[in-house]
Amino acid sequence: MLNYIDMYKRVWGNKDMKAVTVTADNGGLTISLEQAISFAVTLPAKTYVWDSVPRKSELVDEINSQLKSLNATVECIVGGVQKDVKYDCLVFRSTDSKNIVDVIGTFANEFFL
Repeated sequence: MLNYIDMYKRVWGNKDMKAVTVTADNGGLTISLEQAISFAVTLPAKTYVWDSVPRKSELVDEINSQLKSLNATVECIVGGVQKDVKYDCLVFRSTDSKNIVDVIGTFANEFFL
């Protein structure tokens, strides 16, 4: 299940990512693209630090490091949402022509969807 997909085909999360503690029970994440291509990562259990001034996130760095090690054509960035309450969320984007079709897993259920 995907949340919001913008006109640039980026998939936006729906949770504030400023305070994230990943445990052994919620670290699984799979990003699926068209043509049955999937990339699965398991995030190490820890509390991930967020620095709002340079908009730097240890969580985004960890996700991108694992995706890069898989030669994935997906990257993670920080997105700012300004609805009733302003928050920063994870955003996934494809780095080739294939669209993201799903973001699933225990991590996605708790921190993304």
